[in-house]
Amino acid sequence: MNTYTKILLTTLPLVFFFLIATVGTTYHFSRKALIDLGETWLDTRLSEAMDIASTQENMLHEYGLGKIAASIAKAKLDAATEIAVIGVGELGYIFAVDKNGIIVFHPNKYLIDTDVSSEKWFEKLGSTAGRLVLNMNGKSNLARFESFKEWNWYILAVDPMEEVYGVTNRMKPYLFSLGILAAIIISLALMFLTRRLTRPLGQLVQGAEKIGKGNLDTRISIHTKDEFGHLAKGFNSRDISKRKHAEQALKRSHQELEKSQPGKKRFSGQCEP
Repeated sequence: MNTYTKILLTTLPLVFFFLIATVGTTYHFSRKALIDLGETWLDTRLSEAMDIASTQENMLHEYGLGKIAASIAKAKLDAATEIAVIGVGELGYIFAVDKNGIIVFHPNKYLIDTDVSSEKWFEKLGSTAGRLVLNMNGKSNLARFESFKEWNWYILAVDPMEEVYGVTNRMKPYLFSLGILAAIIISLALMFLTRRLTRPLGQLVQGAEKIGKGNLDTRISIHTKDEFGHLAKGFNSRDISKRKHAEQALKRSHQELEKSQPGKKRFSGQCEP
């Protein structure tokens, strides 16, 4: 396994890990931010509804009608009519239920006077205000509620989960596609840079192998100013060719000497007894 392959096998998994972690973290925090924004939107709409009910209640007391049943009923009807036009996204709505679990107003007129006291979500309306998930009309909804004590009402701003989480769900494929595209681009860039950085090393290895096989005239074409360039310069500046010629000349001299004195042994450096 060459250096190029080793570098890729070491770095690519790390790159993919950090890329996946980045995309996952981005999705997590973006999803949380969008959900918080949706809940804030519900709170805003709920506050508008509470203000309308409070205004009607204050008018009853201003005109001294706070104990007249007909006037109270008229004020509740006027409040319900005004609240009904408050928009909550595209699918959301606002409705109210009294302390006994009877729906006092709802955009769907067929649900008015419906008893929901046995519903699990109604049992969670004991506090003054809060957040809950309720199922109505076969849909799961996110709701913010607040108690309007003057009329013994709980006013709820509701938005289906499909709308609250819709943006975050639509964001998944975009982030996934972005992650794949980024992985491809980073991988290609890493392969290119790694190849560029390891090419001089490969040239040095090839040059050393040729020299080791006796090809002493081999020169390495690396002209960079880094360590590879200095090493190649050291290889190329060696006086191998002169040494090669000297060895060949010495060998020829020996051969000519042996030819000129065929019956004489060369001095071996040892004395015979």
